[in-house]
Amino acid sequence: MPWVEILPPFTSLFRERRWESAASFLAWTGILVNKHRKRQVEWVVEPEAQARVGVAIACASGSDASFYLKKEFAVSWRDRLRNAWHGFGWCASAVREAATLQALRAAGIGCPEVVALGEDGRRAFMLTRDESAMTELRAFLPTLADVERHRLADALGSELAKMHDAGFDHPDLFAKHILAARDGATIRFCILDWQRSRRRKSVPWRLRCRDLAVLDATLHEALASDRLRLRCLRGYSRYTREGYPPLRRLARQIRLAGQRLRDQLNIREIGQVPAPAKDHQFVPCCAGQLQVVRSYYEGLGGKLPAWLAGLCESDAATAASLARASSSERLSLHTWPRSGASWDMPPLAHTLFRLQRFGVRTARLLAVGCSPSRAFLLAETPASVPLAEAFAKASAVARARMLREAGAIVRQLHEAGYCLPPGESWEPRLGVTATSEIVLARVETLLRGETRWQELAPREFNRRKIRLSRTEQLRFLQGYLQRKSGQVRQSLSLSDTQARERQVIS
Repeated sequence: MPWVEILPPFTSLFRERRWESAASFLAWTGILVNKHRKRQVEWVVEPEAQARVGVAIACASGSDASFYLKKEFAVSWRDRLRNAWHGFGWCASAVREAATLQALRAAGIGCPEVVALGEDGRRAFMLTRDESAMTELRAFLPTLADVERHRLADALGSELAKMHDAGFDHPDLFAKHILAARDGATIRFCILDWQRSRRRKSVPWRLRCRDLAVLDATLHEALASDRLRLRCLRGYSRYTREGYPPLRRLARQIRLAGQRLRDQLNIREIGQVPAPAKDHQFVPCCAGQLQVVRSYYEGLGGKLPAWLAGLCESDAATAASLARASSSERLSLHTWPRSGASWDMPPLAHTLFRLQRFGVRTARLLAVGCSPSRAFLLAETPASVPLAEAFAKASAVARARMLREAGAIVRQLHEAGYCLPPGESWEPRLGVTATSEIVLARVETLLRGETRWQELAPREFNRRKIRLSRTEQLRFLQGYLQRKSGQVRQSLSLSDTQARERQVIS
């Protein structure tokens, strides 16, 4: 049976507009911030402001009536059973998270403020106040001086100790889920994404170390030194009410657990230096049939060109409109047959986003959408010439630099979990820009798997095809392994010895 609960401070805001049903909240649309297979998060604004100036402008202005709306689709009985088993009742995960957030605020722990929640059949939602005034930890750290960093580390350790002492664990304590802001002489925090959290009588040290290891693994080494991490752990040990193991053993345990976590693809992806948030958010246009990347939308001044809106209308106009538009822009259109009445984010869009997070220089996603019979993706490709062509005309010094950069970008691709179909190599996909940067010019048909990058280096770059000398091969491996030439020669000799040993054994 559908139901909705609006918390008292916000009752008048929504009931004056007759928003008293779960369906009305679920139909509310805004800037798409995050999307998973069964749920998504949108940045929405109060309906009258949205109708007056548009959702993108209202969100950018930081309106007091802006919220985050988490929608959950296809709630299964397994989800409800799991939540009931953990003591939250027969409810959706969004409702479970809302109950956790209210308990956290009662315990004095920084978290989003719940505005409304509800269910409608197999759908559910949770609405929280906008916390855009605060900054993500990964973006906040580089803005601080050394003294402020030490103060932040102490305050964060205290906040996490308070969280665990209150009985809450947080399996998804990623660095991107921690927001921070200055509050006078102190620093306050807001911790996000409590969907899988549980409240216990006492959080054992096994789970405390797991949470701290997740934070350690997802905070890039360039953002926080080992000394700063140790200071945060000292602050945690100082403020916790529970007896703790010796600090040296605790730090070693967390570091080893963090290293194991970094072998996982999703943890490695989350642990990168943050990309601009607006490059990973979508503005809905054309009645939801077109999703435009927010940075591109704002670059257009909030007005779609006619050719872009025309992509959603008919397939006949697609080729002509794109041909006219691409005469001055480096645009590429990827299409595929549309199946059913609905459409989802294509795998290629996820690939482009993931490569951007890993720092790979490649095509930039601009929009995704659908026409009556086909779905499409629009991207801006970097202007470049093939690597083999540029390599043949370059000087010896330029060739060495190109090979080091080529090795570095192939290493980034492997660390992102991507490899090529059997029989292909990377050099036809790489290009050189006018500024002599190596870029990934073609992204299609990349495979994603669990193969370790060390096993892929020798066989996915055809060095014979572009006629590399032995020294030039070392330049490529030097960039790939991020080591000096002497270390590369040593690693090559070791790998040759291991290969001969395998042949003898077989």
